[in-house]
Amino acid sequence: RSATIRSIVNPQFDDLRQIMFRPSWTGFWEKVLVSTGLSTSIVFPSLIALVVLLFLVSTGQAATAAWELVTAPQEFHGNVVLIGLETVVSAFSLAFILYGASLAPKPAEDAKAKA
Repeated sequence: RSATIRSIVNPQFDDLRQIMFRPSWTGFWEKVLVSTGLSTSIVFPSLIALVVLLFLVSTGQAATAAWELVTAPQEFHGNVVLIGLETVVSAFSLAFILYGASLAPKPAEDAKAKA
């Protein structure tokens, strides 16, 4: 589906579709799938887990840096702005993924399970 074609059925997905279906993003995703030989159902959850892990690590680093800056400002030799920026970027990435997941349709129940 093209990012420029508006949806008649699900117009709430148009903004997300414009971001997700850019040729640069889809081409990169295809290269990852081909180079790893894995399916989307394995690569995508791994990517989500990596983003969550990076968010947790960067938040921990930012908290440690802030604590060191408050308790011993003369001995602190780090860059608080850079660590904070890392945390913001990780949080934005995580929020973007969670927003996309919240818009995803619920999986259809198996017809055999109903019978």
